[in-house]
Amino acid sequence: MHRFARYALTGLGLVLTLAPLPAHAFGDCSDPAYVATLDGATPTSTCEERETFSLVHGRGTSAVRVVSLTSATHGEDGEWIARVERNLAGIGAAMQSMGAVGTGEITIVLVGKEDAEGNEGEAGIIASAPDSARSECAVSIYKEPEGYTERHFDFLLAHEIFHCAQFVTFGLISANELWWAEGSAEHFAHMAVPDAGDFDWYADFDRRSTTEPLTAMQYENVVFFHWLNQQVGPDGVARFLAALAAQGDAALRTWVDTQAWAAFTEALVEGRIRSPGGVTVPAATTFTGDYIVDDTVDLPIDIAPYVASRYKLRFDKEKHFEVRLGTADGALVRLQDDAATWSDLPLFVSTCPDAVTRIAYGVTADAPTAATISFVKLGTGGAAACCLEGAWTATPETLAGLASFGAEQGGPAAAMAGGEMSCSYSGGAVRLTFAGDGYGALTFDGHATACTARMHGQSITTTGTRSGSFDFTWTVADGEAGRASYTGNSVVWTMAIKLGPVVQTMSNPDAGPSTRTNGFAFACTETTLDILGLYGLSTFENRFTRPPRAP
Repeated sequence: MHRFARYALTGLGLVLTLAPLPAHAFGDCSDPAYVATLDGATPTSTCEERETFSLVHGRGTSAVRVVSLTSATHGEDGEWIARVERNLAGIGAAMQSMGAVGTGEITIVLVGKEDAEGNEGEAGIIASAPDSARSECAVSIYKEPEGYTERHFDFLLAHEIFHCAQFVTFGLISANELWWAEGSAEHFAHMAVPDAGDFDWYADFDRRSTTEPLTAMQYENVVFFHWLNQQVGPDGVARFLAALAAQGDAALRTWVDTQAWAAFTEALVEGRIRSPGGVTVPAATTFTGDYIVDDTVDLPIDIAPYVASRYKLRFDKEKHFEVRLGTADGALVRLQDDAATWSDLPLFVSTCPDAVTRIAYGVTADAPTAATISFVKLGTGGAAACCLEGAWTATPETLAGLASFGAEQGGPAAAMAGGEMSCSYSGGAVRLTFAGDGYGALTFDGHATACTARMHGQSITTTGTRSGSFDFTWTVADGEAGRASYTGNSVVWTMAIKLGPVVQTMSNPDAGPSTRTNGFAFACTETTLDILGLYGLSTFENRFTRPPRAP
């Protein structure tokens, strides 16, 4: 005999007893030996048959007999019997939705009020290991003196009857299989009674799953089975249970690998798990660790199989961090990014202009391992660096200034030859970007300047068009000074030279900066940026603008 712990809600306890009997046969209520197998019976108890109903399930139809112990005081048994009958349709439909899931004959034992003493706070499941087909499964219902909620009764009845189905469909449940036996029975009860409460198991799972594996919990695992049902449906849940019964925990690793366990953890954190009745399991509010990140620091984490290890990371404001990952063999470590999606590391985090909170997790379905998450603060941060961060567009004055730069370069030579030169902006855009990850770019989108030289009654017009970008990394040294290190150059000049009706076109790459690194000066407000020193910018006009940031 195996005794499994079972809870009792206020006012109600349920106990299941499984006895190996000939197929399609109920125990004899007049036989003291049979009565003694019923949980709640006293040495003087006999039982009285009250009603018999039919349960249509995924393996056929079984009889459900209701009996009461004649040594007990009962009172409202008629109400209890009516509730048993009303619930059988929903219980049967739930089993049918799972495929070939069903049970043998079931006896519901109504235990008297006086026999419930000593059972408050704990009832039990008592099961035997059959060597042949079993028929009768006995569910004892305790009527505790404080009263009970009707939906509690309905829910617990469905839970216990599913245990009957587990024994018939999947075989003996051993102590190390309670994690799935109890979790799936709770889930099944939500299928049969979709508007029932969760009896605090959701909150318990939230708390325990931060440090304990799935296989160490029982009723709390209803959360996992809700998620699994969303992925594979009721028949898939039944196939999963069959695999577990046949293969043990090896089936768990086959069905739920590290990627799948990561998907479950993400759904748990985001509040995307729902019961069969459509009730949302609250998003996780408990974390394995809660940390403030305000400087360069390493965070070592332990990762164990089927533990939903998760961490709340509070990043200090006005800083930039690179989040890196050390070795984590066989594990997945991910962090929420700006879009609240999950990304592998490395990942950059900007806290401009305000502090941000991100969630990270480390999970595995394989061997225990350890990892280190490194938070590396980039630059000096502060309000000035945060002000720079964003996308800027050159003002019309700056575009005109870039054209004036061409006249400044070519005008003196034209004058010495007795001519003159004028230059003007001719189209396109110039953008300047400072990203929170420490990268930036000066980008030319078909930016064109047309210069016309006039000499001895003739004119020649040269239109230079730039496309591409000068890429760089950037830091801020103090409030109005920064440093750029150039990392790439894709800028190409296209020159169109027009002399009378003849136009000659040629293209050449920009030579790029002569030095890899240089400083720059800037003055920044929410909507304007004046900047000098970046390669490719004019020294005449140097203002860029952006719209106000969204509140």
